[in-house]
Amino acid sequence: MEKVWTTQWAKKDPQSMVRGCEKSPVWFWTKRYVKLPARVLEAGCGLGQWVRFLADHGYEAHGLDFSEEAIRAAQSVWPDLPLLCGDLRYIPYEDNSFDAIISLGVIEHDIEGPQEALGEMRRVLAPDGFLLSSVPCINYLRRLGGPLLIDWVVCNPTIRRLTGRQPDAAFFEYMWSPQEYRRILEVAGFEVLRLLPITLNLQRLFTGRPGDVRYRFVQWLHRRVPGLLGHMIMAICRKR
Repeated sequence: MEKVWTTQWAKKDPQSMVRGCEKSPVWFWTKRYVKLPARVLEAGCGLGQWVRFLADHGYEAHGLDFSEEAIRAAQSVWPDLPLLCGDLRYIPYEDNSFDAIISLGVIEHDIEGPQEALGEMRRVLAPDGFLLSSVPCINYLRRLGGPLLIDWVVCNPTIRRLTGRQPDAAFFEYMWSPQEYRRILEVAGFEVLRLLPITLNLQRLFTGRPGDVRYRFVQWLHRRVPGLLGHMIMAICRKR
């Protein structure tokens, strides 16, 4: 798993990724719930673009990631950022250390499930602290069987041999419906305030470029029926 993400991060420029944070729904909801001054941890920070962005906007932002390569790459660009290499199941901070935690597309990648990481996040959150966490969402289209078909293609030993890969597929991620994700968070001790489908599914296939008719139509449809196309679902929670 670490090798997969290290390869992905090696293709990206941390500074250019910071520019995308401004228009992200994550920033919209962070501003709404997490008030300055606040101490914020990004759990699974990758190249640290959110840590940089939040620090630039007045937050005391910290980052934690399991990849030493990603942390080194981020610190080579921003040596002033407080970034640590570590495991989310054993977060190296004291109890009640943070006012908020942001974790985007991270906890679904643990084959043992997300409960250990969520338990640690709850531990280091201050009383009534906020968690903003996104995971892949089983949206309305995916309920028609899309993930099952993709899993069959990805995991089929014959197809994998024909495409030059190892016959056995490794685990990559879980995917949950909004209802399942709510239950997971509540069991972990969080009060779920909002569940928000974010980012469009299949966007590259049929939305075209920003500004054209197809793009505007899909954006319009997503705003009115967010559960139809949302690729990720973000939960906004409070520590109970």
